[in-house]
Amino acid sequence: MLAFPLYGLYEFGMVVSRFFEDPKNREIAFQQMQAQEAARKTAKEAVYRANMAKKAQQKSAKKKRKAS
Repeated sequence: MLAFPLYGLYEFGMVVSRFFEDPKNREIAFQQMQAQEAARKTAKEAVYRANMAKKAQQKSAKKKRKAS
């Protein structure tokens, strides 16, 4: 039960600690965070598209079975 809140605190600490580093490191860390966020978004969209394609394929297969 405590795993989720503790993990949230850990992630928050990681984000906060990145901003108290050198200004150069801070900029690099910010770019890395943006790249990670973009990668997560792309992966999420890919999963969504795959699910939609699978549903469409199942729907068309079901229609073909009904038509037969």
